[in-house]
Amino acid sequence: MKDQPFNVITVAEFCDKYRIDRATYYRNAKLGRMPATIKVGGSKRILVSDEEAWLAQQRKEAC
Repeated sequence: MKDQPFNVITVAEFCDKYRIDRATYYRNAKLGRMPATIKVGGSKRILVSDEEAWLAQQRKEAC
């Protein structure tokens, strides 16, 4: 089996990457300020493309 690119991350990985608390993520997600999640089994995942779009928006708002 050929290795496939990894195109999702967990909410915990996202929070670790951006150094935020998970409670902060979920509070801001309710307000539409975080990338959307998809449900995989019993876990929530973030598509890397959604993360990248979110980051681009953060950069745009910072300018």
